[in-house]
Amino acid sequence: MTLREYCIGAGNTDQITDEQAKKGYYYLGLCGEAAETSEKIANEASRQEIAKECGDSVWYIVRLMYKLKGLESILNEDVDTVITSCPEKITPQDAAVALMITSGKIAERYKKVVRDRDGLYAFSDVQGIFELLLKALQLANILSLTLGYKFSEVLEMNLAKLASRQARNMIHGSGDNR
Repeated sequence: MTLREYCIGAGNTDQITDEQAKKGYYYLGLCGEAAETSEKIANEASRQEIAKECGDSVWYIVRLMYKLKGLESILNEDVDTVITSCPEKITPQDAAVALMITSGKIAERYKKVVRDRDGLYAFSDVQGIFELLLKALQLANILSLTLGYKFSEVLEMNLAKLASRQARNMIHGSGDNR
C-alpha cells in the first residue's frame, strides 16, 4: 500500500465540512488521537488496540497533508519501504509520547496562523506544518514497528475499521466499539 492509496481511502471516509475544517477540526483530531494512543499504552491495552489508535492518528496526519498541499504531495511509494526498522531501544511509550509532542507542535503552528493571520496560511506556515506532519508520520510508523506491525498493516486496519463504520452509518459518534 502506498501512502497516496491510503490518503484516497481515508478521503472516502472524510465527512468534515469546509466550515468545520476552518475551525481546526483536523488539528484537534490529531492531538486527541495522539493522546488516546498514549492513553491506551498507559492503560496496557492490547497491541492491536494501540495500533488502531495509531491508525486514527495517521488518518488525521494524512488528511492534514492533503488539505495543505493536495494529493500530489503525498508519497507514492510503498509505506513499508519508508522506514523499515525502528531506532534501537525505542519503546511504544517513547514513540507515542514523541507523536503526542509533535502533534502539539503542529497545533501550536496552526494556532499562530489563526492568531497572527486570521487563518490565512503563509508559504512558510504550510512548509513548517508539513515538515512536522512528515515527522509525525515517521513516528507513527516507528510506533507501528515497536508494536510488531508493518505500517501498511496499521493503515489497512484503519481503513477497514472506517469502511465498516461508514457502511453501518457509524462514522459519527464516540467510542472504539461503534
